[in-house]
Amino acid sequence: MSAKRFAAPVLFSLLLTNCGTYVPEIQEPPFGQGAQRELVQAIVTSVHCEVINAVVSLYDDAKKYRDLRPMTRKMETWGVQMALTLKTSENSTMNASAKWTPVTLASFTLGASGTLSSEATRTNILNFYYSVADLRRRGKCATGQQPEKPVTSLLIQNDLKFKDWLYDQIGPAVTNEIDLPVGTTGPLERNVLSHEVSFEVVTGGGINPTWILTEATINPGDGPFLQATRDRTHTLLITMGPGNNAGLTGTARDAYVASSIGLAVANQTRRLQLR
Repeated sequence: MSAKRFAAPVLFSLLLTNCGTYVPEIQEPPFGQGAQRELVQAIVTSVHCEVINAVVSLYDDAKKYRDLRPMTRKMETWGVQMALTLKTSENSTMNASAKWTPVTLASFTLGASGTLSSEATRTNILNFYYSVADLRRRGKCATGQQPEKPVTSLLIQNDLKFKDWLYDQIGPAVTNEIDLPVGTTGPLERNVLSHEVSFEVVTGGGINPTWILTEATINPGDGPFLQATRDRTHTLLITMGPGNNAGLTGTARDAYVASSIGLAVANQTRRLQLR
């Protein structure tokens, strides 16, 4: 084997083994720290705009349709709590094996193997709280705006269906099938609106070189010699209900805490399943 042919798999192997040995970046390689800031800013801006536009559209429609006005009046005392979770995990595994068959002992074979793996996980959580009145004052904005550099997230590219979900709740409320929460006590406190969106993208690669020597075979094709995976899980949790200037109150606050715990458990379960 020539030096060039030998160097190529070795260099690629070194690249793969870096995964999981350092804190992963949120953005996709090879972009640097500036791209990471732009990506986070673009995600936050897009998510906020989608929530703002949904609330503003609802109040605009209430000006045209009288049946919506009782509900929008109730929402004046509401708040919106958002939790944005950006989780990135990288893993690399090396499985090395060799078989030695000495020329003088053709019926004798000595095998050896070893495994080395590493994993690094980074979880960033951003929490935001706004009153519905504050969201209305902000006015509509442009959602889905990509940053100038080619860094992106599915939370930016996709319609998160928050407006659809909000309007889905309006029908039963207008027809008095359900009562929306207007305070922290009484029978209405049980109805809290919650919306969760999660995107998970997993990519991976591997390399399986084999060296056949006179008396030995290194990595004789028993499995990938080196493999690496990168998992990105971006999740948005939105909870709406009665609140004050400090945050959600009563059952709305409890529902948000319960959803946050459930989300954390679900993310951990997914990570274990990928191993």
